[in-house]
Amino acid sequence: MCRLQGGGGGGDGKYQALLDGRLLVHNVKAGDSYSTYRCRVLHTLTSATAASNIARIIVSDPRERQVPRMVTKSGTVKVTESKPLVLPCVAHAHPPPQYRWWQELGGEKVPISSSTTAVVGGSSGRLGADVGGDWRKIGGGVLLLDPASQGLGEDAAKLVCEASNEAGRATMEVSVERVTPLTTHLTPRVLVVDAGGVGVFRCQVSGPHSSASPHPQPTITWYKDGHVISAAGRISITEGDAVLEVRGVGRADAGMYQCFVRGDEDTMQDAAELRLGGK
Repeated sequence: MCRLQGGGGGGDGKYQALLDGRLLVHNVKAGDSYSTYRCRVLHTLTSATAASNIARIIVSDPRERQVPRMVTKSGTVKVTESKPLVLPCVAHAHPPPQYRWWQELGGEKVPISSSTTAVVGGSSGRLGADVGGDWRKIGGGVLLLDPASQGLGEDAAKLVCEASNEAGRATMEVSVERVTPLTTHLTPRVLVVDAGGVGVFRCQVSGPHSSASPHPQPTITWYKDGHVISAAGRISITEGDAVLEVRGVGRADAGMYQCFVRGDEDTMQDAAELRLGGK
């Protein structure tokens, strides 16, 4: 979680914090050069916080027309059905550029507006800022996709943003790839083992999956009461790190166990308890 500090009030839509921690400042004025900006990060699991260094905006005063130059780069972004996707399109230009979005369908560019329909993975939905729309323009060149409002297919969608002014134009291309989200489940939830017995936990992992591009196998790390566990002595970790076995269970082995699963996009975790039984 990232909290932004500084820059004054943003109730007029001047400031736009993206889900990946980036901050967009719209309609930059000369006075914005006096503001300072800092990002404060909160770890959702440990509640630990950290603050970035202070940043400023350098405002120039161009006297000549400038052809738009894209700041955001072309590339591929991944989207799941559980998270909204925000696509910024930002260009430096003078005078300030106008932004337009298209989706490429069958070799044709279909404008994204409130009166057209976009297709992502074979599913269509209304565009625009109306409630329930799949694609929404939310300020400047920023486009929002709410994947929960439609059944996304396995294919990738290709979107094009154009920034233009009287001096010229520039474009950026984005491929939107649907990805099955990473999930993990640790079983059993409560494991009762008699003294001297054997305790086994299994970390079940699914996703991420995509037909458009391969994903590396997620990595699994085991913890007990917040401390990393390694395979040694009475402890073995097998089956691609998915199975944890504790032999000769004693009082010191009782506690909370976690498996942390790290993919190329997400990190997930689940927890279970080992209790010492009695004979």
